[in-house]
Amino acid sequence: MQHPTAPSGGPRLPGGFAPLHPGDPRVIGPFRVVGRIGAGGMGAVYGALGESGERVAVKVIHPRYAQDPGYRERFAREAGLLARVDAECAPAFLGADPQAETPWLATDFVPGRTLKEHVAEVGPLGGRALLSFAAGTAEALAAVHAAGVVHRDVKPANVMLSPTGPRVLDFGIARAAEDARPEERTYGTPGWVAPERLDGGPDSPRSDVFAWGGLVVYAATGRGPFGGGTADELLERARAGAPDLSGVPDELLPVVRAALDRDPARRPDAGEAMRAVLALAGEAEEAGAERDPRARLRALITDAWTGFTDAGRGAGPWVAAASVASLGAGGAVGGALGGGSVGGGAAAPAAAGAVKAAGSSGLIGGVSTATAITSGAVLLTAVVTGSWVAGRVATEQPIIPGTSASASPSAEAPAEEETQRVEFGALTLEVPADWTVHRYQREYQALEATGPTEAETVVLGTDPDTECAEPQGNFGYYGCPHVELHGEAGIAVGSAAFPVTADLPYAPPTEPYSCDQPLNTTEVPPPEETGGLPQDPSAAETVDVDGVPAAFRVWTMGCYDNGTQQAPSTEGPYATFEQRYWLMEEIGVIVVDNHETPGLDEIMADAEVAA
Repeated sequence: MQHPTAPSGGPRLPGGFAPLHPGDPRVIGPFRVVGRIGAGGMGAVYGALGESGERVAVKVIHPRYAQDPGYRERFAREAGLLARVDAECAPAFLGADPQAETPWLATDFVPGRTLKEHVAEVGPLGGRALLSFAAGTAEALAAVHAAGVVHRDVKPANVMLSPTGPRVLDFGIARAAEDARPEERTYGTPGWVAPERLDGGPDSPRSDVFAWGGLVVYAATGRGPFGGGTADELLERARAGAPDLSGVPDELLPVVRAALDRDPARRPDAGEAMRAVLALAGEAEEAGAERDPRARLRALITDAWTGFTDAGRGAGPWVAAASVASLGAGGAVGGALGGGSVGGGAAAPAAAGAVKAAGSSGLIGGVSTATAITSGAVLLTAVVTGSWVAGRVATEQPIIPGTSASASPSAEAPAEEETQRVEFGALTLEVPADWTVHRYQREYQALEATGPTEAETVVLGTDPDTECAEPQGNFGYYGCPHVELHGEAGIAVGSAAFPVTADLPYAPPTEPYSCDQPLNTTEVPPPEETGGLPQDPSAAETVDVDGVPAAFRVWTMGCYDNGTQQAPSTEGPYATFEQRYWLMEEIGVIVVDNHETPGLDEIMADAEVAA
């Protein structure tokens, strides 16, 4: 994995990191930021260093969403869910401040490759390493479920193979197990979603176990449990309960087959799956005394988990973008994003948090729990002096300023968001009032046409703080997070200057191109090493847009992340990003989203089409 160089001749960044943008914070709470791990419409994730040099991942909400009580509530909920998880094979939750001016959440940084990357670059797992993987991921899910949480998106891209064992990541769409509220759509990835969820049933821990069975198949064979094909084909095979288990070691077949059973009642729970795999590995319970399953798992991983390094994400030296020497008494930790730091200062009041002190001392790293959790400012002072990390170790419970075990969500209803109506052809969308609307007359050149076609394109800039640029030719670099609306002329050049159909992604360029800088990209091996990108969408369905059928697709796209914003371009690290679109051939409109824009699903569901 290549290591990009920070702007202005700065140090080389760790593997998989992107340089900080001009408006990015250099300090978040007690952490010094190193670089970007990823970003989306909701916010960004940064790699950062703690007071003692520990490497952490810090998630920060975008400032415009931090002002919305509803988003704050969701963020606090995610922090609360993560705080309840205590596992060997999940990253440790370190802390969060949902009440800060710009809320943040920190976990251990997990280095290495994802299972998906490892299989593509090295190949499937085998032997005792495979057993370690199966037992470790089951243990993580057992701990998640014991905390009353359902993960809901277990898949190869969300499992890291770190030097010290597998780690289950990404609780972004996790949900409390007791939360029985209905949902308008099923979350997850085709091929990994349990049949009962596809049929409208509730999430449950057994749904995660179904996905775990698929993980083991993928780790052992390099392919998913339901083979390849379109998203509809994968979903149909999952509904039918017909996994392909060829290539899975015989000893693992019984537990994997049971995990993938169509009936959730016949699946083992995650703890049972873990114990079954430990028994296969020879880590059975000792006669006369039941040995701690986590101790047995640690013994297995210590013995069998070899050859996995920190090559990949996070490899290389970590150098903070700014010094924290100025963070002395006086609370320089607080402040807004634009001020170069993110934290909970005096303006961010905190309620008592749920902290269990070791023994009966009631101390967190030498600071009384009452003092440490009563004031966000006091807590952050303790963090900067080093006591916060000691508190995490001493109490074996994370500190969440601004939350409590009995706290209830704010009774204050979120203010109704101001909107504006945007018309494009027969389609009308109601979008947030702070989105910027750009209308361009463009020349589209289809390869099968004798000359260019001039037509209007609408670009909806979703970040009011970022200016969008005017595109040129078939493919443009807009330089801002956005949503694109193209008409028939855009559809006619949507696949390498040929017409795009529902079987193809929206990709007008005829040659490789560099990444538009606001994209949320993930560095991967170049296509000549992997055979190229997936040929099928990760999601495919026909949805209704005000009575008009729309082909909804989600694709994995690729570009060269070199900062040049030009085509053709094959320089620099190769990266992927997610594209989704709504193709409405009946009215000659395609809506393209390359930026994981939050709320766009709801906007499309409420769209209007003129008769």
